[in-house]
Amino acid sequence: MVTPDRYNDATATLRAIHACPHIPATDKPDVARRMITDALDVVGMVRDVDPRETWGTLALWAAENPIRLYAATVALACMVDIDRPVSDALAWTDALAPESDSHAVELRRAHAAYVQGSRAGRVCAGEREYQREKKRAQRRRLRPVA
Repeated sequence: MVTPDRYNDATATLRAIHACPHIPATDKPDVARRMITDALDVVGMVRDVDPRETWGTLALWAAENPIRLYAATVALACMVDIDRPVSDALAWTDALAPESDSHAVELRRAHAAYVQGSRAGRVCAGEREYQREKKRAQRRRLRPVA
């Protein structure tokens, strides 16, 4: 996620603009058409195929034609409704979680709603539990092995 102070950093902006690859004017229509098709292909792959195939495809694009990867990434970002809660946008992934993870899914939903600004009682209670579980997990990771 881009932080607000990132927008004020003129040096970072200039570096990003300088790093932008040049696309010849004659290639721009083809890039524009392909970016939409590629973005829709990525959406389908994420939902329908082995994640290794998706990552492998993206790695091949990065190695063989980085502009293709950049263009598809921009097209995917353009497809996201930023006014929609993250939990709604990713709701389709809930079916991927095992039944034992349903509580964790609910906590992540509550956390996402809290981050989006909701302060409903259920959301606040879920956020408190989410933060408690997060701290417990951090302590378990930091606990020295005996």
